[in-house]
Amino acid sequence: MRTVSLHQSYDLLDLYVKSGLVPYLKSSPGVGKSSIVKKWAADNNLLLIDVRLSQCDPTDLNGFPAIDKTKEKAYYVPMSTFPLEGDPIPEGYRGWALFFDEVNGADRSTQKASYKVFLDKEIGTQKIHGMCAMLCAGNLETDNALVEELSSALQSRLVHIQIHTDPFGWLEHAREKNYSPEVISFIEWLPASLNTFNPDKQGDEPTYPCERTWEMVSKLLTKNKNRKSLKPSDPLALEALCGVIGEGKAIEFLGYLRMFEDLPTIKQIVAEPNSTQLPTAPGTCYALTGVIAQAATKSNIAQLMKYVERLIKEYQVVTVRNLMANDAELLHTPSVNTWMADNAQLLFPA
Repeated sequence: MRTVSLHQSYDLLDLYVKSGLVPYLKSSPGVGKSSIVKKWAADNNLLLIDVRLSQCDPTDLNGFPAIDKTKEKAYYVPMSTFPLEGDPIPEGYRGWALFFDEVNGADRSTQKASYKVFLDKEIGTQKIHGMCAMLCAGNLETDNALVEELSSALQSRLVHIQIHTDPFGWLEHAREKNYSPEVISFIEWLPASLNTFNPDKQGDEPTYPCERTWEMVSKLLTKNKNRKSLKPSDPLALEALCGVIGEGKAIEFLGYLRMFEDLPTIKQIVAEPNSTQLPTAPGTCYALTGVIAQAATKSNIAQLMKYVERLIKEYQVVTVRNLMANDAELLHTPSVNTWMADNAQLLFPA
């Protein structure tokens, strides 16, 4: 099957839902399926309802039997989870986004019960609200992620979007969300490190590097700036990272963090931009670009750009791209504006 980036999946998801279809996002674990659905729901001002189909049974989708004593008949009472016709739209929202996650983690009986939900948009005998969008997600069958192959009947009720890892798109997202400069610059340096998931080679590692776990690493670094255990020199630093991205990549990333300790300080660069020593190793250069972009302000950008312009062009471009993401206002400063005019073909290649 053809695959798309996470960014492209957003556009496809939007197209499908607004055509009245039910998109089914598939990828390896941790790529960002849930996050893209949350973003789409927020962008469309829809209240997100997260349903894990793997934790449901058929009754959850059909409704619970009840007795109408006046008619001496049984009927089904739907779960309050689902927005039905006649329900008031939540205050401040345009409607709902009903997100069925872990679809192929559900057993066959639950999958069969979902046929009516996805195609007829009904829970038992009641219609799902017209202002409720439905979306699905699941892991790839080839990833040994405890999934059940979807029946052909269910497959044909959904429209399929398979997502691949996209370091460039992820870096844009990471900059927008202000991930730590250490994580951003590391992935810029080694894009293949973004997601190393291999279902056949996980070994004894309890976790692995992926889009989700690098976000966790960023939180470790940005929310614990003063914690000694997150400094490379502390013996707990390796253990802290191993629990998030596995031992192999933790050792590599910890070595990268040590490069930051050898970088010139922003104070040194601002004071002497024309004479402060330049790094030469690629990893150290990427580390430096992240630090400069994070520390840049309108008051120091002119001095910082004097130093940046002494770097190899590749690292100048990386620095300015990070500046664009961190603070777009800096693009209007004379020093950055002049650099962009002189290097537009590098920053925006045809």
